[in-house]
Amino acid sequence: MRQFVLVIAPFVAACSLSITEPDLLGKTCQRTEDCGQSHRCLAGVCVATDAGSTAGGTASAGGTASAGGTASAGGTASAGGSAVVCDPMNDTCVSGSYCDASRRCLTGCKFDAGSQCPLEQRCGATHACEFGCTDATTCGATQSCQLGTCFADQWRRWNADGGLEPPARFNHAMAVDTDRKLVVVFGGKSSLGAGTFLSDTWEWTEAGWTQNSTPVHPPGMIGHTMTYDPVRGKIVLFGGNVSASSEVLQSKTWEYDTATHRRAELTLSGTQPPARYLHADAWDSSISRVVIFGGDATGQPCSNDMWSFDGASWQLVASSGAPHAYNQKMIFDSFRNQRVLWGGYCNSQYFHAPYYFDGAIWQATGGTPGPQGVDWPASVQAGVFTYVPIRRFGLYVGGLSDSGGGVTSLHRWNGTTWVGVTPITPGPGRRFYATMNWVPWLNRLMLFGGADGDSGSAVAKNETWLYGGP
Repeated sequence: MRQFVLVIAPFVAACSLSITEPDLLGKTCQRTEDCGQSHRCLAGVCVATDAGSTAGGTASAGGTASAGGTASAGGTASAGGSAVVCDPMNDTCVSGSYCDASRRCLTGCKFDAGSQCPLEQRCGATHACEFGCTDATTCGATQSCQLGTCFADQWRRWNADGGLEPPARFNHAMAVDTDRKLVVVFGGKSSLGAGTFLSDTWEWTEAGWTQNSTPVHPPGMIGHTMTYDPVRGKIVLFGGNVSASSEVLQSKTWEYDTATHRRAELTLSGTQPPARYLHADAWDSSISRVVIFGGDATGQPCSNDMWSFDGASWQLVASSGAPHAYNQKMIFDSFRNQRVLWGGYCNSQYFHAPYYFDGAIWQATGGTPGPQGVDWPASVQAGVFTYVPIRRFGLYVGGLSDSGGGVTSLHRWNGTTWVGVTPITPGPGRRFYATMNWVPWLNRLMLFGGADGDSGSAVAKNETWLYGGP
């Protein structure tokens, strides 16, 4: 309670009268008179007379916002240096701030105002915008809200208006550094027939493509794999064919450090995988290791062995049941906690039943006849198969049919069945030996390069495509 002393002393002994005023701070009001002598009415709430107004201020990231300025996350949004007292039931804080339980305007988004966040984002538990949705209005006109995320089956050509992109190539490798938000491409072949084996490294950020001329790098090659190891922050490259005239296969392991933009060939002890190319790879987050499978290996043109790499050594993983093949693709389904194989070819035989690994045996799922669509035969190889964690499915795109023709179809694998997909916008065409990865900070899949057309007349491409949104 506040005490006021009235002093009456015009030529007489001083007398004092104590008057007690109720503490009205934070009470609702309609006019200043409702708040007593020490407060004023602001936006329907009694506040201290020295508390400022937030009019004209915007809450964003940094500290305390004054009128016309910006405040940073975690700061209080006010105009006179004091926190504005607000009513959580009738949030009167400016855009970019919210009213907390202590009746203060703090920097952050409001739960009931999704429009404060960019498209495809919602206001998270900590009042920060995050990828996700609560209803279709968050996702725009062309997307739907499913499993709490926005997604649309449509392609968009990145950099369609021109700009620097890597030279055309196919049978290259690509990996995504999710920590530094980098996409890295290495190697491949410049064209079908007498094309050049490439040994250049390219990095993509939202600013565009740049070439990184590393002084030490692997030779030009095709059919190698690159897998990002988020535990160590390195991209692991294994295998590859380095000869255009004959198969000269590699068993070397290289690492690319995206922090220093340097490559190094690793000297490893113990048994290592036999030299190979056209094998499959995945990052298995359940064991925190890079995993490779199968491929065209030295002494075994169609192999079915599986190896894991922990950053220091390779270990052979005991397994059985999978077909001997090359050009198959593998994903790790983090939702179902299993590795999944699809496709492949060996001795004029195509494989079109998905297999999953149960820890000891590769089990055929019985998913026959496999992806089929208007132009998709049951037999296919050399497509791209990528897991989409926010949607909990694998997406298979393109490939070569048993007749040697490239295909355009897209199919989802949901863990039990294939579902054909018809994109609402045109895509990259009949691609094979392309690369495709999930790019989480874009909420999109990215496809780069590949050969387009039939195997005898296909043309190598250097286009960058995004899939999954506007």
